[in-house]
Amino acid sequence: MFILEALFKALLVISSSPCSLASSSASTQQSALPTVNLGYEIHQATFNESGQYYNFSNIRYGAAPTGNLRFAAPTTPVTNIPVFNDGSKAVTCIQASPAWGAYTVAWLTEGLAAFNISAGYQPPNITTMPAQDPTASEDCLFLDVMVPKNIFEKAGKSIGAPVPSAAGLLRASQSNGKEGVIWVAMNYRLGVFGFLSGPTFQTNGTANAGLHDQRLALEWVQNNIAKFGGDPNRVTVIGESAGGGSTMHQITAYGGSKGKVPFQQAIVQSPGFQMMPSAKGQEAVFQKFLSTSGVGMVQEARGLSTEALQFVNYKIVGESFPYGTFTFNPTVDGDFAPALPGQLLLEGRFDTTLKIMPATTLTKESPSWIPSRKTSPASKPISASTSLP
Repeated sequence: MFILEALFKALLVISSSPCSLASSSASTQQSALPTVNLGYEIHQATFNESGQYYNFSNIRYGAAPTGNLRFAAPTTPVTNIPVFNDGSKAVTCIQASPAWGAYTVAWLTEGLAAFNISAGYQPPNITTMPAQDPTASEDCLFLDVMVPKNIFEKAGKSIGAPVPSAAGLLRASQSNGKEGVIWVAMNYRLGVFGFLSGPTFQTNGTANAGLHDQRLALEWVQNNIAKFGGDPNRVTVIGESAGGGSTMHQITAYGGSKGKVPFQQAIVQSPGFQMMPSAKGQEAVFQKFLSTSGVGMVQEARGLSTEALQFVNYKIVGESFPYGTFTFNPTVDGDFAPALPGQLLLEGRFDTTLKIMPATTLTKESPSWIPSRKTSPASKPISASTSLP
């Protein structure tokens, strides 16, 4: 089986985080490392001596989603002359977290004593943004491939290996003399960059762009994993929590109308996502985005600087309300997600050839999303009227 990591935890994506790189100070060392020609780039690996695996880190799988491609579906990278990439430049997608997360820690460690119970949770008015992760970029459609040395060296010479990780999973997959697996992990757009939606937005933008990013990465695997010694006919997607929610959306993509999905198996662990089937709720979020950005339409937002949009994202996500919400979520868009995943599964509108293993693994996660007191009555109608059809 080839396993693609899909542990995209809500707004905190577990993807191609900066990887430790093998020393390349000696030119003989550098030239001895293998490369893979992807057509648009020649990618060189680093080598993990203790784990005996190659790490092809920060491989571009999509064109930069900037300029006219901002808020649009991702496209494949194109170049007339392949560029060289040794993976040394770490890249992550821009992200933010709700301010209520700080209260979650106190709630879990100190209980009710940490709160003013009568006041309930009140979101802050965010006016400034602290220094952000220097690896965060709007041009972030990159992925990592980690492959055991013995598998890579058989690329094109055998049937192809299964693919997961990183080091611990790679090692476990080779126990008892087994061939092992390859691990792939991708970035995808988040927040205002990846999950704007709604009737007005969709006249000139692509809803659920982050889900489209994931799909493009899966298609990249189908087209390229054999070059790393993998088998495109043995791909397993794994997702936990919000990653499980993303995996469910990939299983039910397009309501099954486009035939087989670009993987054969899925492990869905404690899937979670905040449902947003309501066009009214989606429109409300988009209008808040426009007003916070100081623009009147999508075309104008495409002209804003990355830094300006990064602050808008930081502010809107940070001020998420009520407690336990994230503002930007996968939505029912009439295209990639024609209905909620549960409904599509119930109606058989998905790739029924898939082998799916569901599991519950996060029994202790729910307290993080439960407010320390009941939400005020005034906020309940607001939440219900915008979230539900």
